[in-house]
Amino acid sequence: MVEIYSLLVDPVDKKPLQWLEDKNILFNPRENKGYPVINGIPELVPAKAIALDIKPSKRGCKRRENASR
Repeated sequence: MVEIYSLLVDPVDKKPLQWLEDKNILFNPRENKGYPVINGIPELVPAKAIALDIKPSKRGCKRRENASR
């Protein structure tokens, strides 16, 4: 499932999100906001974004370099 999350982007800035497993959130470090993942389903709705005070981490999800297009 985490591999699927690595393909998702923020609905507003269209850039990659980081999966924060301990918080069950897909995190946008550029905007310092997160999108909840409920029952394994990400709620990528800008109105449902949660403001967070988290420093960006390099350990989060990364986009796959060799993803087929």
